[in-house]
Amino acid sequence: MATLDPAAERGTEASSSAAAASTTPCDVQFDDYHLNERIKAICGNPGSPPRGSRSSSSDRPDLHSASDAQDPEHNHPSCATCRRRDSKLPTGLIPCIRCKQALYCSLDCQETDEPAHRPKCISADRAKPVYQEFIDAYRLRVEDEYVFAGIATGVHNARQHPLKGFIRFLDHAEERHVVPRWWSAETRKACERQAWFGEGVQHPLDKISVIEKYQDPLKPMELRILAERVYGWPIPGFTYTGAEI
Repeated sequence: MATLDPAAERGTEASSSAAAASTTPCDVQFDDYHLNERIKAICGNPGSPPRGSRSSSSDRPDLHSASDAQDPEHNHPSCATCRRRDSKLPTGLIPCIRCKQALYCSLDCQETDEPAHRPKCISADRAKPVYQEFIDAYRLRVEDEYVFAGIATGVHNARQHPLKGFIRFLDHAEERHVVPRWWSAETRKACERQAWFGEGVQHPLDKISVIEKYQDPLKPMELRILAERVYGWPIPGFTYTGAEI
């Protein structure tokens, strides 16, 4: 992925920081209802965070809505071609053998969708490290904002579901074209699922943990620059010096 290439990120460190310092937060209004629906589609009942979350379910707002009772099939996956829901099929949906993301009700539907799906198809093994860099860039940004600017978001905000901030993060990444060329609705969903079920947004991540995880002392800087590119602005009052890298 060109946008996450370590050499490229290190080479553009100065210009990226300068550009970010001259920008202001983009004024994007997000619809909480649709955010809540996206969260429910990923993790089921978002009122019950998995083990490892800093806040209990009693601290979190109930994100369920009346529409769930009216449409119990709302969160079931569907065929990428004909949109038939998994719950309506006797044998379930068939995943693309390569990316494991696109789902089909039959081989006919898979063949029909092949021309449109091929440019977006990427192996899961190749995509997962890219997803994790987005996840870790967001996690480190949340920690930096809390430590250096006193801004409580994500895992530090008990009144906000941990996935909400990350979904907004990916919205910004798509708007600013920071995502790779193979990025699609299917790969985004996979990234969101990894952010919740993998080593994800409900766990804090600081600079030392990043260095230990990637075995690279420059990795915190790369992830911070990635987050700046996504948001378009730096953390208020925070500058990247040798002590903070």
